[in-house]
Amino acid sequence: MIPNTNPEIGASFKETDDHPRFTRPVIAWDDDGTPLVNGRRRLVRADNFDGYAGLVGGEFYDEERYIGLIPGGGWTVTYSIKDGPDTTPLVAWGLTESGELVPLDVDCNGYAENVRNVSNFARLTPPEYSRALPAGGVSPANPVDPEVRHAGSRDATDDHIGEYL
Repeated sequence: MIPNTNPEIGASFKETDDHPRFTRPVIAWDDDGTPLVNGRRRLVRADNFDGYAGLVGGEFYDEERYIGLIPGGGWTVTYSIKDGPDTTPLVAWGLTESGELVPLDVDCNGYAENVRNVSNFARLTPPEYSRALPAGGVSPANPVDPEVRHAGSRDATDDHIGEYL
């Protein structure tokens, strides 16, 4: 095995009945020069996957690298399928090198992918507030209602402010 020293080279895969078109980073090279990509638990020859189309690199490499991940935080993603909408929890948000926050879900092969690149992506839905707002006009957008509280006072609204910040 020979490590890949060029992080811009990826293995490209065509769309099939089982998955959309996608690209995976080449992690290493087999002794005979075949690209190796991440499998479920180990490196796998890229040509072992259905739809392997070849190598891409430089400006042709269509996936940005993630430098951080944030949990999905209650967001959901909805896909359009034959039987009606299919809604699942968003797995994570990926922070890319350019600073973009990308919504990520897991495909049928167990790989994280940008939901906006999935052909049947319908919408992202933010989390709902699970509790009713407390009395006194306190809300996430307005944590302290000026008519209920004045400077230096402590009242029941103070106990709820931290829940929404």
